[in-house]
Amino acid sequence: MLLGDSKTSAPLGTWQAPLAADLTAASGFLWSYVNRAVAGASVEYLNGVQRAPESLSWLLDPVPATYAVPAVLINYGVNDIYYPHGYGGGPSGIANLDETAWKTRLSALLDAVHAKWPTAIVYVTRPWMRGFDADCDTLAGWIATVLSTRSPWAVAGDDERVWLKGADNGATMTSDGLHYSTTGNAQKAVQMKTVMGY
Repeated sequence: MLLGDSKTSAPLGTWQAPLAADLTAASGFLWSYVNRAVAGASVEYLNGVQRAPESLSWLLDPVPATYAVPAVLINYGVNDIYYPHGYGGGPSGIANLDETAWKTRLSALLDAVHAKWPTAIVYVTRPWMRGFDADCDTLAGWIATVLSTRSPWAVAGDDERVWLKGADNGATMTSDGLHYSTTGNAQKAVQMKTVMGY
């Protein structure tokens, strides 16, 4: 199952089907996915309108608990940095985001996923976007703190600060310093396959 923002939602995120195909080939088991990502979504505000964690039911309820969900891939954070108070709600930057509230909301999301699919491994991406390196480093620290009390079922996913930024500040892997380019989408699938142990 996939949760996140425009990097994961269609049409910008195209890495999901190749990842499922790669996992199927590597594991010998059929992998498919349910995509619950929403462009513009964040942990602070979902799609600029609905709040998390009050919106957790909106995200999770449509997917039955009876589904075999071995993995949940989560990628939130860049919209939290760019729009700390929702769209048009004030200046950008993580300094304008409430650390305690953000960690609490991420914790609620992870715990809700775990309660519904207790055997799933949850992978949380460390996000990156051009021009916000220090903010993304800080957010990665917040994510690590939340994950530290939820191992082994919730773990660090791919690190966009490394592969997405690359040596050229995202020129190759992004189309605009934020969203995956064609090359970036292909590399995202590779990164997640590796993180998932295949």
